Amino acid sequence: MITNWSPRLQGSASPIYQAIADALERDIESGMIREGQRLPTHRELAASLGLTPLTVTRAYKEAARRGLVQSTVGRGTFVRAAVENPRPENGFLDLSRNVVDGSDSLPLEPRTVLALRSILRDAEYQPAEGTLRHRTAAAAWMRRARVDTSPENIVITPGAHQAIVSILAAACSPGDTILTEEFTYPRLSTIAALLRLDLQTVELDDHGVVPQSIAKACARSSAKALYFIPNFQNPTGSVMPEKRRQEIAALAKRHHLLLIEDDVYGFLLDAPPRPVHTWAPEETAFVTSASKSLTPSLRLGFASVPQSLIERATAACAALTAFTSTVDAELFTQLVDTGAADRTIAAKRSVIVTNRRAAARGLGSMEPRAHAMSPHLWIELPRGVDSQELAERARSRGLGVAAAASFSPARKPSIEAVRISLGATANAGQVESAMRTLASLMGDSRLGSTVVV
Repeated sequence: MITNWSPRLQGSASPIYQAIADALERDIESGMIREGQRLPTHRELAASLGLTPLTVTRAYKEAARRGLVQSTVGRGTFVRAAVENPRPENGFLDLSRNVVDGSDSLPLEPRTVLALRSILRDAEYQPAEGTLRHRTAAAAWMRRARVDTSPENIVITPGAHQAIVSILAAACSPGDTILTEEFTYPRLSTIAALLRLDLQTVELDDHGVVPQSIAKACARSSAKALYFIPNFQNPTGSVMPEKRRQEIAALAKRHHLLLIEDDVYGFLLDAPPRPVHTWAPEETAFVTSASKSLTPSLRLGFASVPQSLIERATAACAALTAFTSTVDAELFTQLVDTGAADRTIAAKRSVIVTNRRAAARGLGSMEPRAHAMSPHLWIELPRGVDSQELAERARSRGLGVAAAASFSPARKPSIEAVRISLGATANAGQVESAMRTLASLMGDSRLGSTVVV
């Protein structure tokens, strides 16, 4: 059956091909068009909308990526069934990976290639903290996150991880206490062990780290620093309200506490809250990177460090890495200058929006509360259910998820839960099928009968 479907595009701020795919998804979900219906040809839809056939081709490809349609040469494009149990080529879908797909939208324009050639011919080593040109680009990048900083306060590192190590090495001595959320960045424990720091946890709730818990820990242990993730906390996915950010800034001033504000996923927010750095710039080291927002292959981190700490942080970075790759720093700068970075971020946001809808369809009533743009779902399990056992059963079914113990510095989590990384694939059909598998496992009577979300 052929449909004369035409998308409603008014008011969409997305690129036109994405807006067409969005409209198609809405109309399928509403029942306006149904499974098996044939869509207009590329040329027919292009003519009716006043677009080029190439734009419609991109729209149909985006719809196919989302699992909405299937195309057959000679027959046309058809609305597909909600899920046809799609599986990745190797039979395993790893949703434990902390990434967001979409990096294939990073074209290298001729001017970028020429700039990289020039850098590769340069026989000089660069400053440990990065060149002024690249630190200026990093400062401009941070302004997107509403961080008001200057190039002189920037240290460029081979990733956010190395920035965290450098800051802690600069600010702390062996035996010092550092605080972090009870569930946090898994490699923080390794960093603390390397620097011989005492890592203590503070409470989390639905809005992030709890200020009262920080205050108690400071009174009890004279903590030196707090590492925390306000935007899309890893692994819970919460976004901290501004009022709480102000409270944490006030605590830092009162207790002379260095704040390490990790914001590698803030780029997913169209209008991010003001960072804690806003209210405590002399107490806050703000850390971000290009790896999550652009591509994991681009090993580049940025830290805006308080003036009182910048020399020691630069020296620590030099001791750890000598200097950051100038090629990576120049590639980042070129991607921003040419607009490729913005296109990639738009693609990654689209992946999260689409996969979140697919996850909701797959999980049904089990879908957890989380920010609409969170790259993670954090699902708490019933009392007595072991998250590691659930993760192992999921793995035997071809699905990778991360168990709560991976994020607990003590390796003894206060609750049992699993983290699902929604950005690990751009194939929404795979996500929906995987969530149905997970929901089935969570409903297994051997694991418990209900799920707390």
